[in-house]
Amino acid sequence: LPTTQFVYSLYVTRHEATVRFAELGTARASSKDVRKVAELLAKENRETGERITKLAAKEGVTLSRPARDTTEALLAHATRQLEGKSGAEFDSTFVMQAHAWLMTLAMDNGKNVLRPLPAGDLKRFGEAYGTFLFREMGETYKLKRKYEKK
Repeated sequence: LPTTQFVYSLYVTRHEATVRFAELGTARASSKDVRKVAELLAKENRETGERITKLAAKEGVTLSRPARDTTEALLAHATRQLEGKSGAEFDSTFVMQAHAWLMTLAMDNGKNVLRPLPAGDLKRFGEAYGTFLFREMGETYKLKRKYEKK
């Protein structure tokens, strides 16, 4: 079963990685809409990661890089997709990658984190994380649809 330390560490790692990816959008997006979503992702994930870090400290949980986690590999893949792109091409690719990133995190959360957790506070915490991801996916989905039509 995933431990409290594993779950908190995983979520902090994923929030930090999402911030790093979103900051690429805030720095390089040419579209105001794309930059706005990137800023939202960076802000919300930074704040949520900080809250989880404080919660872990309050509960005496030491955070560490989770073993067997694919976050860095996923981030590297998403980042590589943006290399050499600018303007509308960057914006479109960023939106598609941001949406895919959030979907991957949500699916992994449901399958590999939530499923084995017993009922209780930690499971509710993981469910709240899933809700957070789905809400953010709603934002990226709107832009994804716009760029798919182009």
